[in-house]
Amino acid sequence: MADKDDEAKWTPQKARSQFRENQSLAGAPTSGYCAGYLQTNIAILPSYLADDFSEFCRLNNAPCPVLYQSKAGQLNASVFAKDSDIRTDLTKYIVYRYDKESGAEHISDAWQLTEYPWQDMVTFYIGCSFSFEDALIQAGIPVQNAEEKKAVSMYVTNIPCIPVGRFSCPGMVVSMRPIKKDLIEKAVAITARYDAVHGAPIHIGDPSKIGIADVLKQDMGDSTHIDEGHVPVFWACGVTTSKAIKSSKPEICFSHFPGRMFFCDISTEEYFKNKPPPHGNEQPKVITLQDNPFYASVLGTNALQQINHIESLIQDDPGKRGVEHLHTVGQLVKAALRVSHASSVAIVTGFPINVGHDPPDETDGPPGALSMAKAFQALGKKVTLVSSHYNGKLMSDFVLHCVEIGILQDVVEVEQFTPGKGESIEEAAKKFLYPSGVENKPRFDVLVSIEAAGRTDKGTYKTMNNNDITECCRKTSVDELFLQAARYQGSKAAVATIGIGDGGNEIGMGNVKHKTIQHIKNGQEIACNVPVNHLITAGVSNWGGWALAMAVFILQNCLIHSRYVRHGIGEHQERCEEEVLNTVDQERKVLEWLVSRGVCDGLRLKPVMSVDGLDFDDIHANKLKTILSMNNNLNGFEVPQR
Repeated sequence: MADKDDEAKWTPQKARSQFRENQSLAGAPTSGYCAGYLQTNIAILPSYLADDFSEFCRLNNAPCPVLYQSKAGQLNASVFAKDSDIRTDLTKYIVYRYDKESGAEHISDAWQLTEYPWQDMVTFYIGCSFSFEDALIQAGIPVQNAEEKKAVSMYVTNIPCIPVGRFSCPGMVVSMRPIKKDLIEKAVAITARYDAVHGAPIHIGDPSKIGIADVLKQDMGDSTHIDEGHVPVFWACGVTTSKAIKSSKPEICFSHFPGRMFFCDISTEEYFKNKPPPHGNEQPKVITLQDNPFYASVLGTNALQQINHIESLIQDDPGKRGVEHLHTVGQLVKAALRVSHASSVAIVTGFPINVGHDPPDETDGPPGALSMAKAFQALGKKVTLVSSHYNGKLMSDFVLHCVEIGILQDVVEVEQFTPGKGESIEEAAKKFLYPSGVENKPRFDVLVSIEAAGRTDKGTYKTMNNNDITECCRKTSVDELFLQAARYQGSKAAVATIGIGDGGNEIGMGNVKHKTIQHIKNGQEIACNVPVNHLITAGVSNWGGWALAMAVFILQNCLIHSRYVRHGIGEHQERCEEEVLNTVDQERKVLEWLVSRGVCDGLRLKPVMSVDGLDFDDIHANKLKTILSMNNNLNGFEVPQR
């Protein structure tokens, strides 16, 4: 057997010849062989199943990118390797047999397949991530399995593939490579170029989010150690196709053994020379969402620029409150990414500024909450508006009215959070979030608060003018939901929390409590003590709601993020602005209805067409127009000068 360092220099022809003729190589992992050349997974099945399998691969493209489909009985890989023989040119195969009469499955390994009838068999050559390992290595990113001549670690996830005909795979298979934190974005950018060999990672960090209980216990392949400072990064894996063909239960079918690939005569660079990925030249950016356990998301540079610019737009402070001092850069994109990854979102709003008035709510908060609810619902999220004891009827009527006039397509559930008789607020909040117990999945993936009163470190609730509204707020204390969520961060019971505010006394402002005390009038008395994962500050809280809705919409239409959030399963769905976002005229109608119900401006304390003392058509309409104008083509976006 050749020296291990020589195997990387083998030509594909030599590798195939050695595998065919030298049984001592039977079962050898092919990572690290023939550096720089295309490697493929193999799926071989009867011709009557070929069309359905081809469609299965198309709809589940990240794990199943087909490079070539043979004709029935064809032994070679055509232009990929004309002198090849698929029956002999791998180091190890799996043979699946299914007995229809008994229902019994028989699975065995084989070195070669020459003893089996072949005239009706169709071979699918499916891209493999081993193809881009040399590109990672050349860029200074170590690849542990290639260095150690091991098969990559592979895992069955909880990510379902889209079934087609008799083919299904309820848990996509992924491969994992540990990458140093400071090299992750570079690894993503490099592999994103190679879309037809699994492309960019489909998940970065926390394995539990994709159903992997212990990353040190692989389902297939060899074990991998994860050194300090490294993060598990997961790529879609072609072993998914093996699971799928097995699910179809043909009389006989074959696949490669995991980690033992077919070599093509074409180099990876040559193959991709004129094959740009769907997102073109746009570069991916990696955004860290949490550190313990590490978890990140991915979006395109253009989308990131747009979202960051929107964040800067909403920092205008026409009320001269000093809110610019509370701003933490980069929070809008993180909040939007959290929502984008979520299946269910709860939105809390309500600041009883006008205690004694019915309703006591102000015009800041409900419009922003409604805008977010519309956007998240239109993008497929299950949305719940959480009300307090004093605004449940108002919010329910609000939703119904918006459905009647066509602003909402469907009713959004409104649920009042109120402790039961003899139940503490802590017990009620825990039960509300974790009805099946904290050891199980929480009810919501994300909690969003917009202009909702948050308690001070003394347990009181204060207005900007230092008026005490504790008696009204304490009956419900919706901020307890956020405090309960904070207790389980880092566990599988974690709920991501987002706060939107403009004055320092709202839920989430615990993140910047010291800045509130330092820069905001009455800060020492009013500063909220309730933290969140991501805090969005704005000159007016409604603007923050509009901005978050717009940011999530931008992510929906970003090709790089769309692939990542879908894990490469299914097809990208472009959405139009009218489905997702409110127009200026619709926002005007929203405010008109609230005013007609007696909801007051928080500063003027009158039911008038203004928010925070600022007339709608004078200030807010123009701000919304500016935010909506950010819906530019994602390609070639340039940040305008303010």
